[in-house]
Amino acid sequence: MWERQRRHSARFTGLHCSVYLGLEEIAISLLEEEGGWGADIADGWGRTPLMWAAESRHAEMAKLLLLGKDVDPMAEHHTCGLPRVDMRGL
Repeated sequence: MWERQRRHSARFTGLHCSVYLGLEEIAISLLEEEGGWGADIADGWGRTPLMWAAESRHAEMAKLLLLGKDVDPMAEHHTCGLPRVDMRGL
C-alpha cells in the first residue's frame, strides 16, 4: 500500500499543492519560474492543477491557470476518461 501511495504522490508538485491550498502568490511564482512547473501535468492520481483548483473551489486560481497556453480544460482524466475539470460549481 505505501509503495502505491509513494508512486502517486511523487508527481504531486509544488504547483499542485499551492493550487489545492489556494496559495495564489506561490502558484503565480511557480508558474512564472523559468522552465515552468507544467500547469497541465497530471499528478499520480491523474489530476492537473486546474482540476485541483476546481475541486477545491478556488475560482480565482482556476481562472489564473486558464490563462496559461498549455492548459486544456477539456482533456480527459487519464484513469476514467471523464473530463478532468467541472467548472460549474465555481
